Amino acid sequence: MKSDEQAKIAAALFNGHALDKKHTFSSCTFPDFAKIMAYEDKSTAGTKTDYLELRAQVLETKKNDYAFQVGKQV
Repeated sequence: MKSDEQAKIAAALFNGHALDKKHTFSSCTFPDFAKIMAYEDKSTAGTKTDYLELRAQVLETKKNDYAFQVGKQV
């Protein structure tokens, strides 16, 4: 854009524009994007996730409707 004012107008016009039934165009200015990217999610900051915690759904075969086996060492 040639000016900040034109960029703000274009972002406002295109934000929320329906492309089709399932997709919507989203736009913002670079300063707004920088604010979004600088946001820190404090609910998970500083916590480590255990490997078994990530695989918990796979390990619960009694509750899992779909179980599969890979390789001969399972």
